[in-house]
Amino acid sequence: MEGLHHRKKKEEERVDYLDEQEQSELIEELKRQNDKANVNIKRVLVIMGVITSVLYISLLMDTDTHPVIPISQISSHLTPTVLPHPKLSATLNMFAMAMSIFTLLFGLTDAPIYQLMIALITSLVVPIQCIYFHSSTIELVYWMIPLLQLLMYYSAYRMMKQVQDHLDELEKSKYNFKGA
Repeated sequence: MEGLHHRKKKEEERVDYLDEQEQSELIEELKRQNDKANVNIKRVLVIMGVITSVLYISLLMDTDTHPVIPISQISSHLTPTVLPHPKLSATLNMFAMAMSIFTLLFGLTDAPIYQLMIALITSLVVPIQCIYFHSSTIELVYWMIPLLQLLMYYSAYRMMKQVQDHLDELEKSKYNFKGA
């Protein structure tokens, strides 16, 4: 009985090795699939950024000196902004989102470092003002959206970069097992 189990394990452990051409074809297919997935991820993130910009465009179009925070309209308690220059703040946040989108599209490592720093600094300015002027939590969250978006873009980019690095490692390793 023990010999039967031993023989069965050996058959299950048998591995079929791919020749060099099959390895190359498989790696190229994985790279194509990864590139396609990366393009789709970037599209979704850009669309989310554009949709989010609408929140700030609506505030820019408001004629009131202290307009209501758009996301506070979801709840029954409308919250007017306490910031002294909400239209300037909305413009600054839209600029921060545009810089984030631009940085995502051109890659965080391919984009100049000052571009990433500009996106980060401009997305921090208005939330710091909210803290200084003792804004409500809903207003702070509203003004932090570009910063959260930038962090989400960075996380997505880092994840895409890790997958690409693993594919590059896989391509290098195929030569380690040449003739296997």
